[in-house]
Amino acid sequence: MNNGINPPMGNIESAKQNLVKDLAAVAADGSAIINDEMAQARTRLDASLSHAKTRLIDTGTAVSEQAAHAAEATASYVRQNPWKTLGIAAATGVIVGAMLKRW
Repeated sequence: MNNGINPPMGNIESAKQNLVKDLAAVAADGSAIINDEMAQARTRLDASLSHAKTRLIDTGTAVSEQAAHAAEATASYVRQNPWKTLGIAAATGVIVGAMLKRW
């Protein structure tokens, strides 16, 4: 007997089953979207890391070249001015020794 207040049980069961199917479809769609976005994010991250690695290698090469030039210039200066270099080293040693003595 259907008095309008309580719907028939068959309608509730079918509505419940339809709701479960709809929620499962939403979950599957959400999972697919998340997986696609994660794959895209992973691709972007790989590209960014590759770019950063290349820049790091280039920077390391530039720093190494500058260090080699500085070492070469220092060696040249020391060869041209051995006594001046020795005096500077001795003065530096005296200053550092005095500072350490007070410490």
